[in-house]
Amino acid sequence: VGRLERIRTAIGKGRYRLLDIKTLQTHICRDKGDQKEIQALRIELPDGSVIAYVQPYPHQKNPKGVYKMSWADHLAEIKRGNRKLIDLRVVRNYTYEITFDDGSTTIFSYGGDKSLEQKMAGTEKGRTSQSD
Repeated sequence: VGRLERIRTAIGKGRYRLLDIKTLQTHICRDKGDQKEIQALRIELPDGSVIAYVQPYPHQKNPKGVYKMSWADHLAEIKRGNRKLIDLRVVRNYTYEITFDDGSTTIFSYGGDKSLEQKMAGTEKGRTSQSD
């Protein structure tokens, strides 16, 4: 059984604990030169620096042209008019401690609109409505 399956099983049994919630900011921009749209994800690194993880938008399975730059440089590109900010999106990133059946633990993170608690409540609600 793989790690992801073990995590899913532990979550299904309610064996998780929320450790942290961070907000991730994403800019959708249009490049002035080629008019292509990009997504710049703002990422804070452990050393305190902030980078932009830039990739084509909309998402592609194996995108070409993915690169990193400082967030300040990304903002400077917008200020100079080389990129036009089209949209700003904010996503939560949840970090959990997961406890497996053998008592060992792992850290699990994911981004989304709902916490595991909210997702599990929705799943249980869905099961109830299906059985009515």
